Amino acid sequence: NFTLGLVSVALAHVAFCISYVAIVVRARLAGFDRSLEEAASDLGAGPWDTFRRVTLPIILPGIVAGALLVFTISIDDYVITSFVAGVGATTLPIQIYSMLKVGVTPEVNAVSTLLLLLTVVLIAIAQRLQQEPRLCEDLTLAHSRFLAPDRSDNDERLRERFGPPDPERERPEERDARAVEREAW
Repeated sequence: NFTLGLVSVALAHVAFCISYVAIVVRARLAGFDRSLEEAASDLGAGPWDTFRRVTLPIILPGIVAGALLVFTISIDDYVITSFVAGVGATTLPIQIYSMLKVGVTPEVNAVSTLLLLLTVVLIAIAQRLQQEPRLCEDLTLAHSRFLAPDRSDNDERLRERFGPPDPERERPEERDARAVEREAW
C-alpha cells in the first residue's frame, strides 16, 4: 500500500545521492590523523566529546561539500522526481518545468533569481568553512610541542599563534623543571 508522493521522492533522492556524500566524506577522512582522537581520549574526553570537538570539526567541510553536491544534483534531477512523484507531490523542479511549458513568466524569473542567490550564499558558507582548518593546525602544532619539546621552531610557531606562554598557568614544579632544562641547553 505504498503510494507515490513526497516520501517516495525523498527516498529516491537519498538512494541516488548517498554515494556522492559517502565518497566526499571518505576522501576527507583519508587525511584524518587518528592520533588527534587518541590525544583527546588521553586528556579525558569521552567518545561523544571526542567526536564533537575533534572529529566533527575536521570532517565538517567534507560533510558540507557533500550536502552542497547533493543539493545541486537533487535540484537538477527532474527525471527521477517525475518518475517517483505522485499526483499531489509537486517539487520545485516539477513546478518550474510546468511553468516553462506556457512560457517564461515573471514567477520563473523570480524563482531563478532566488535559486541563484541561494547558490551564492551556500558557496560563501562553503568557502568560509574551508578557511577553518586552523583548529586542526593548532592541535597538531600543540601536539608537536609535546612530542618534540627540544625543537625551537615549534616554540616560535606557538608564540606566533598563541603569544608567549603564561607563567601563571604552569605549576611551580613544572616551572622549575623547565628552567633547569633551559639552562642545560
